[in-house]
Amino acid sequence: MCGLWSRGHGRLGRGGGPGGDSPAVGALCAAGSAVPAHRGCQCHWVARRMFCRILPGHQAGWRRPDVCGQSCERRIAGVYRDAGSLGGGRVRGDQRRVRARCGRRAGRCGSGACRTPGWEAGPRPGKGLPLMILAIDLGSTSFKAALFDGRLRQVWSRAAPLRYRYGSDGRVELAAAGVEAAMRGVLPRRRDIAAIAVTSQAQTFAAVDRAGRAQRPFVSWQDGRAGNACAALRLLLPDFGLHSSFAELLPALQICQLRRRPPERGATVLLLPSYFVRRWTGESVTDENLAAMSGLYSLKLGAWWPAAMRACGLRECQLPRVVPIGAVAAFTARNDYGLPAGVPVVLAGNDQTAGAYGARLDRNGATLITLGTAQVVYRCVSRRPAAARDVIRGPFPGGRFYRMATDAFGGNVVNWARTVLAGCESGDAFFARARQSPAGCRGVAFDPERREWRGLGWHVASGEMARSVLESLSARLAGMRSRVCPAGPGTLLVAGGGARPEWRAIVSARLGGRLRPTSANPLVGAARMAMCKTRRRTRKAKQDEYPTDAARPRAGETAASSSRTT
Repeated sequence: MCGLWSRGHGRLGRGGGPGGDSPAVGALCAAGSAVPAHRGCQCHWVARRMFCRILPGHQAGWRRPDVCGQSCERRIAGVYRDAGSLGGGRVRGDQRRVRARCGRRAGRCGSGACRTPGWEAGPRPGKGLPLMILAIDLGSTSFKAALFDGRLRQVWSRAAPLRYRYGSDGRVELAAAGVEAAMRGVLPRRRDIAAIAVTSQAQTFAAVDRAGRAQRPFVSWQDGRAGNACAALRLLLPDFGLHSSFAELLPALQICQLRRRPPERGATVLLLPSYFVRRWTGESVTDENLAAMSGLYSLKLGAWWPAAMRACGLRECQLPRVVPIGAVAAFTARNDYGLPAGVPVVLAGNDQTAGAYGARLDRNGATLITLGTAQVVYRCVSRRPAAARDVIRGPFPGGRFYRMATDAFGGNVVNWARTVLAGCESGDAFFARARQSPAGCRGVAFDPERREWRGLGWHVASGEMARSVLESLSARLAGMRSRVCPAGPGTLLVAGGGARPEWRAIVSARLGGRLRPTSANPLVGAARMAMCKTRRRTRKAKQDEYPTDAARPRAGETAASSSRTT
């Protein structure tokens, strides 16, 4: 008699539901699946659905009968656990095409009537992925990882802080051992990962040898030692703004750090996410979003910029392969990080782009304002924008582009003001006093760059000073908005840890529009990119297997044709 097995988990059980092994239960099959009832069928009730097994020699005309003519055990491949059951025993059933074979080889079963595989219970790829998507955010303060199910619901998360090494000359570096430890601290030890998506800070990089080991510490984007190199590059690359995401050279860019200290001959220069892709897959790959921000990649040419490489003494073989943002960079190989082999790795660009993709700017056409440690205005556009002063541009998933403006002054200034204003020690107290103060702050003005107040007098209290901080930041935000959206912002979305109601009200009054709170989590955006790519791969694989309905095997096929397919 045929048996039902779960791959790797043993037998699911005999008989089905309350009716036991009675053949009469076969009439209930249509309630659990989209196939007609079978004579002599037994059902397994699992998670409110049924798995059917057909007794040998007794089947009605089915779409695709798959049963041996003799007594044998039949193992059903591709029975997955439910995505919502982390380590549990629930099994989810739905229609899914699987390759199942008879327990014995063809021609050895007696009658030789082994049929081709048919439709069996199992999760359908387009209706909730049975496996998990691992999203990783390589932030500046910590590494974060989260697991998402097929509906982009976060079911697990973890974070690990980073420890920097500072020097009196402006050095800001990350030890390779510390970076490795942080990554191992956030990775889950699981075998049900369907895809990995990585978003990251920009610019931070290291030079690695042929084995993929870092030769030097990682140079952070916060490192301030490349001022002289930046000035020299401005003379060598006068048309820098036509090629790069940035309109002008900045000391924080990777190209300036490489000009300051070129890598050794034979070394490969890898950004932070590319380093881990190399460790997991053995391939050196980066995405065009981060490559364009490095200063070495040309948006105009769509490739590494020869003039920039010559200015830094680099050859193209020392740089990674470039793929579109949101594309599969490579597949994991055997590794010592606990990741399963054969999993696609998707590169999700910088964290601001991943957050904007999580907020679905590609669909709603809105402008995203982030009130975090720094203030950011981000907008998705259909064509590559021209270079503009104080505006960052670059590729966006789906063949689109972005315009972005950033300000180093934001929530960090609010945190500083809390430490110097009486009665504003906590965030709640700071915003409460700002809410009670009138607009205009009775003539008090705050300068974020100098961190000083003007127009102070005996009539000024800490509440007016607190509100003046928020009003000055809102004024800077209005200037950023006009640069990113010269034709008007349309819908305004606001996100970030500092998006308190009091701050939102001041920003809304300054911008002259209503702000709609939203979530712009880079982990969600990275997971969404991986899910879109995974679903496209699933649909393509299904089309490659059966390009047309006429190519699907039918119930009347002979044993000879069945043996050819199996």
